[in-house]
Amino acid sequence: MPTASADRPSATAPATGTPHPLTALPQAVSRWVRITRTWDGARRWSEAHRCADAIAEGGELLLYGSPDEPAVRTAATHPLADHVPPVPTWTQVYEALACGLGILAHRDNGVSLFGRHWCAAPHAGCPGPGTLQPTPDPA
Repeated sequence: MPTASADRPSATAPATGTPHPLTALPQAVSRWVRITRTWDGARRWSEAHRCADAIAEGGELLLYGSPDEPAVRTAATHPLADHVPPVPTWTQVYEALACGLGILAHRDNGVSLFGRHWCAAPHAGCPGPGTLQPTPDPA
């Protein structure tokens, strides 16, 4: 599972009025774009699969958990506990999301999520890496 020690989000609770930890995601994705730039296609493919697995197993932690709280569900609570992979931590899921987006940024038109755009190389219609794209007004 991808890990990085720098630029990890701080453990803050959204209810306290402090920024949610996901607000650091744009910087984390930009960091992963730089890291994955040196990887060949086979490594990106392999890591993308690992990122997808971590997000599939623990994505709800990003919505409902915090870096300070352990996962609510564990392999021991699953009826097929012997066959269930370990539940990733909040930080592992966060890093998997950032790494996965960093890998996707190397595709021809980059990747956009949550109103942000990342790309490894400028392309037609590119708003610029890390750009906050305006939300269109509803018609």
